Amino acid sequence: MKTKSIYILALLIPFIIGFQSCYKADGPQLSERQDISQTDSEIVLKKIEDFKEKLDFVRITPGTKSGFETIDIITAEWHVEALANYMYADAGFDFEHVQFGTASVSVPLTDGEVSFIHLLQLYDELAQHILNQSDAINSDNKQLIVADVFIEDQQEDIAVFGITSGFAIGGPGFGWLYNSPWYWGWDLGRCDGSGTGAPLDAADIIRIQANIEVPTPAESFYTDVSFFESFGCLHQNQNGDCFLFEDFQEFELIHACLSPAEITMYKNNVHTLANMHKPSNKTVVLYDVWDDTAFALCGTYPNQYDCWFMVHFLKVTYGIWHQRPIEQ
Repeated sequence: MKTKSIYILALLIPFIIGFQSCYKADGPQLSERQDISQTDSEIVLKKIEDFKEKLDFVRITPGTKSGFETIDIITAEWHVEALANYMYADAGFDFEHVQFGTASVSVPLTDGEVSFIHLLQLYDELAQHILNQSDAINSDNKQLIVADVFIEDQQEDIAVFGITSGFAIGGPGFGWLYNSPWYWGWDLGRCDGSGTGAPLDAADIIRIQANIEVPTPAESFYTDVSFFESFGCLHQNQNGDCFLFEDFQEFELIHACLSPAEITMYKNNVHTLANMHKPSNKTVVLYDVWDDTAFALCGTYPNQYDCWFMVHFLKVTYGIWHQRPIEQ
């Protein structure tokens, strides 16, 4: 993975600090929202279908009363995310790589709520972001796995919605490389003397292996997306061992070489961390593992010297799983 050259405190501090409509309209109505975590897929699918029908009605009749009907932004956030995943995602796609993209869309508010005409604008712009990200990926073997829609900012008369979309990319198959030692990061490839495997590194192999072991049936999607993040020794087992790779070096940089056994250990730790922090009503969607380095000067002036802090980062995506109905 690409290494980012940033100062050690800039690298660590962010991860340490914080790891009804208003009236009846003349068009289709949304189902009364329930606690999604306690409902089954049939109820969720009904909510999504009602929302899609409502947007389609506003799209073809923008000047009618339905377009000016409003809903609160929390309800809007859930419905837009659910519909985007229902329409574009297939969580059961087999892959070896994942690529994330982000975008933001601002919509005006009326008394703290968003109208359906602006909700349609929001959904269309976020959907276009998904299509643009797909077009930018140079592969025919790709699929949106999950989209997370969230409220990025809210002011009195405007709300900013963000989207993080995770695209899966199929690969040629790296199974024959799994039994080799790999450099910890920096896209350095295998460290068995062959010099092959670049631009992959141990972080990539850990991510690939962990994702392959996430079982998800085809034609399925997720709602209520959430995340967990960790890095290096932030989380440790009862023996004080770090769940993820971490290394600190001074004076001379010698890149660590991870053996197949160590790679398997860290891969298993990824699953362990994910299960430890998994919400009770959700499942793992996918993992992202990458390497990063903080370049610093250690010691006291004028006798300072180079030092490096190197870690693996983990981001786990969770969601509530649903099976997409089979079209008759």
